[in-house]
Amino acid sequence: MSDLAGAMQEDEQKEVIEEMYGEPHEIEAFEKINAVLSQFEFMNLVESKTRVHKVHWVLLLALVLIFSLVYFLGVDTYLNMVAFMYPAYMSYKTLESEDIEDHIHWLTYWVVYAVFGIVERVTDTLLFWIPYYYAGKMLFLVWCFLPQTKGCRTVYAFAVRPALVAHQNYIDSTLEQAGRSARQAGSEIRDVSAELVGAVVATVARTIASSGSALAAKKQE
Repeated sequence: MSDLAGAMQEDEQKEVIEEMYGEPHEIEAFEKINAVLSQFEFMNLVESKTRVHKVHWVLLLALVLIFSLVYFLGVDTYLNMVAFMYPAYMSYKTLESEDIEDHIHWLTYWVVYAVFGIVERVTDTLLFWIPYYYAGKMLFLVWCFLPQTKGCRTVYAFAVRPALVAHQNYIDSTLEQAGRSARQAGSEIRDVSAELVGAVVATVARTIASSGSALAAKKQE
């Protein structure tokens, strides 16, 4: 009887899982996670006592952990983690591959994210009081970097690229002028440093010479 009840319970769970996770790849991912968790007797015990699937317990704990991180680290810190960690890892994988589409996608994302970082310095000051403002920022960045949505390409095509094309000559001339100024400043600093080092060396040499002369005079006395 117990075996029959267990089999009926498994059938019911499969039906519920198929209803919740309709796509085949979602069911496959669920089953893989379940197979890993089934190796731990504690998770099997929790599932049997609570009649809540072990995978759902793990998802619940993950949500609690995420909200705890948001609470203790701050929304902005968590937002930066989301915006950097996954895109950085996927960019690393792209560097190791020869897929041009991936290269274009992640280069576009980082350009959009750089512009976003400049704009948010203003928007954070003006709009921080709006409810769910930071949640909206997070959803926007996720929409931008996910390969399924490719939102960064839309933002780049309709906002970033037109602005950069319109001001490209000014930006290039400003960067060139800044480079010349930096090189000139570096040259001046190098010259001043050389003069300073020369003066210090000359002073030390004179001090040593005068000390030597004083010692020689004392020996003669």
